[in-house]
Amino acid sequence: MVKAIVLLFVAGGVLYFVFYPFLKNKINRKKTLRWFLFLYGGALLISTIGYYFTGTDKPDSFKQGVELIKEQEAVKSRIGQFKALNFEEDDLPGKADNPADLKFTLRGSKASLLLEAKVAKDGDGNWYLIRIEKDSLLKKH
Repeated sequence: MVKAIVLLFVAGGVLYFVFYPFLKNKINRKKTLRWFLFLYGGALLISTIGYYFTGTDKPDSFKQGVELIKEQEAVKSRIGQFKALNFEEDDLPGKADNPADLKFTLRGSKASLLLEAKVAKDGDGNWYLIRIEKDSLLKKH
């Protein structure tokens, strides 16, 4: 979303120089600024609404599994301080999967790791890590 805002401001700056002769008049400048702010607000509102309605709810197994793996000392030492989580929608486990297979990328201050793991729920309803099946270094920062 931040990228969209930055691109919108860059586009606004380019358009300003394209329409500079039209904007020499004070009345035209006010009209242009008013329309720009109106369109910008509308685009921001539509983008925000679209983000919340198209966003998928991640299964509990995925959320808990990621937290369990982030807390592993071996993972912490390889990625450094956690910064971002990347995953593909197709790789999410089903809501009822137990055990659940996870596949995602953890990005940290030192490196990015592609992780594949298996988590399961015990009788008390708590998720636990069965094993990390694969941890591939994608990028060292």
